[in-house]
Amino acid sequence: MKWYQGIAFRFALAMNLLVLVAMILISTLYLFTESKKLEDTLREEGVTIAETIGSAIGKSMLSGEYGAIGPLAYSLVSHPNVQYVIIRDPAGTVINQKGETVTDRPLLVERVPLLYFHKNVGEIEIALKTDRLRQQKESLLISTFGAFLFIAGASNLLSIYVSRKLTSPLKKLMEAVHRMGQ
Repeated sequence: MKWYQGIAFRFALAMNLLVLVAMILISTLYLFTESKKLEDTLREEGVTIAETIGSAIGKSMLSGEYGAIGPLAYSLVSHPNVQYVIIRDPAGTVINQKGETVTDRPLLVERVPLLYFHKNVGEIEIALKTDRLRQQKESLLISTFGAFLFIAGASNLLSIYVSRKLTSPLKKLMEAVHRMGQ
């Protein structure tokens, strides 16, 4: 009898297939949820930045004094994740624009209303660079794949060991029956 026809091989194969399917499902779910968390974190960072500048320029927007808005918008563009900032009045007219709006890189754009004491005084559009997000997702994929390979290898070794231990009494019994039959 060949090695791949034995009961130990079949038992190990069944255990490994079950573990492999479970690991694929868990790894996929983990990658999806962690990628979503990373994207949500970047999105929340953009909203927080926009709300912070909104609280600083709300009174200026309400009174129509736009002189203080330029330096604050310029300081936002110096943030490592911010590509551009556009500040609009309630009518949608651009009051201030800092940074490059035309780029070939993918951006995450967030629009946050400017509120001053619950009164809409404009809107801030902030575009966030996704380079770091992409790098984090690639790193997550590589680490998950490495963990997957390690667990798959350990599972394979464990299933071979367990299948041999579980099937060795059966093999001995079959040999004894074979000897008695001769």
